[in-house]
Amino acid sequence: MPRDHDLDWDMEVLEEQPPKDGAIQLTHWKRIVAAGLPWRVRDRRSGIEMLLCPAASLIVGSSIEEHGRQPDETLLSVRIGRPFYLGAMAVSQAQWLRVMPNNPSVHEGAGLPVDNISAWQCVEFAKACGPGFRFPSEAEWEYAARAGSGTPFSHADEILAEEVNYNGRHPYRDGPTGPNRRAPVPVGSLPPNRWGFHEMLGNVWEWCSALRSRVGHGTDERVDTVLRGGSWGNHAFSCRCASRIVRMPEYRRMTAGFRIARDVTPSA
Repeated sequence: MPRDHDLDWDMEVLEEQPPKDGAIQLTHWKRIVAAGLPWRVRDRRSGIEMLLCPAASLIVGSSIEEHGRQPDETLLSVRIGRPFYLGAMAVSQAQWLRVMPNNPSVHEGAGLPVDNISAWQCVEFAKACGPGFRFPSEAEWEYAARAGSGTPFSHADEILAEEVNYNGRHPYRDGPTGPNRRAPVPVGSLPPNRWGFHEMLGNVWEWCSALRSRVGHGTDERVDTVLRGGSWGNHAFSCRCASRIVRMPEYRRMTAGFRIARDVTPSA
């Protein structure tokens, strides 16, 4: 039976380890086990489910051959030096209202992702959740979004609008057209990637802190906040793992949301 670990926040252990069924790559499964921390947990205050991301190295960005590539997606080798937890889904409006006094969303619904929020509002939410909570860096975000893959999307070289919420009238390369929902879908309602993260691509853009080496590759060299992953209103190429848009932290749109991260200390 799952048990609560002596971690430094009020959380519930849902699963000690991911199933060893081949869905998660063996190397990633071994890193999770070696970290000595529970894999899936729930923050009791907000109700947010989070998954453990162990320390690892990866390549972020896209190759010059990748369709839809933008100039600020240069390939970089990065090191995730410490394990951290990341929301299995974007923060929902119900979860937001468990912590914050009002709902800023344009598309209202308890199970929908909170939208129309600035990076500053994400910071305020993280502070209200307690010590250690924050929004992720874009390297951490891409680490979880790629789920070990080096392809444009987390599972393949193309996506379908039935699996990812983007404007299906504008598929990737020569892919099939699909539905254009014109709105976000409830968090957790579309298939997860191989590591268990839902809707990292499409649905809503997700706020992250920018890689220092990429600050200045946008509209203003002082801007160190970015949005990642694309949204329900975008063409498929904007929903690639490497896709990013630089925005001032006060930027708000009905296509912008976020998922929460939390720092941990691995067991000795």
